[in-house]
Amino acid sequence: MSIPNTLTIYINTSIPGNQFIKYNPTMTIPNIDSKNVYFNPLVKLSQPVIDKTPKKDIVTQFFEKGLFNTLLVRSEQFTKPRNLIQATQEGFVDNNIEITLKNIFKPNSVFYLNKQPYTVYSFEWEKGNWKIDTKITEVPKTYKGQYGISTMNYRIIMEEQLKEAKQALHNLPRDVIYGSAINQDSSYQFPSQPLGMPISSKPTSNLSYYIDITLILYPGENIPLAERPAIGCRNTKHKLNKAWAELLGKTYSLQPHYYESKEPSRSKTRKMKRH
Repeated sequence: MSIPNTLTIYINTSIPGNQFIKYNPTMTIPNIDSKNVYFNPLVKLSQPVIDKTPKKDIVTQFFEKGLFNTLLVRSEQFTKPRNLIQATQEGFVDNNIEITLKNIFKPNSVFYLNKQPYTVYSFEWEKGNWKIDTKITEVPKTYKGQYGISTMNYRIIMEEQLKEAKQALHNLPRDVIYGSAINQDSSYQFPSQPLGMPISSKPTSNLSYYIDITLILYPGENIPLAERPAIGCRNTKHKLNKAWAELLGKTYSLQPHYYESKEPSRSKTRKMKRH
């Protein structure tokens, strides 16, 4: 059974021109080379284990394969072997997605868009709002010819990889592909047996988990903690509005009718569509 090994994150924001974007690790660590958020649904992650990681690597370990494998080794001692069906049924996928998001989008951390810094206020993600899909959605029509590979040969390679990925996706049980917030067909139950599949498999590079979150940001960084809005604080809305007004060169007023439309949106995260 093919096992996805990355988490693909799409983000909703209220920032003009960036209302719906695909997440890249450089948005958190600008100088990092990785383009992946690594993920393994077979090993249950826990925050206490993550907290024992050196501070400089807590976020980086989700982006660098070697560090992520080390995290898995430290976490495996608390996890009995599972196959993908068992792990999904027992909530490993939801748990690992939530822990990954909490560490990458930690409140008051800096988030970069177009090299401009923003401060994370919070994120919103609905448990079960995920799906597995192929990493390659279509074969490019042209290729720049890097590494001595011709455009024709590149297309052949990509077409073969896409074919393999689609077959791997087709072989997965339906409730493993879609989270509970997406697949509402109560007539379908988890198989009582793992369909003859091995107890565990190595994650493959052809499949990824896809999620859709809402990220609430306000402009700037290095703002004193006391001046940053806190959840439950009565003047949170005014602080958020004032920050956006300053970014846009406006003068903020405490009048409730002024600049109301500029407040960062808290619209509900969109659910993934089934194909």
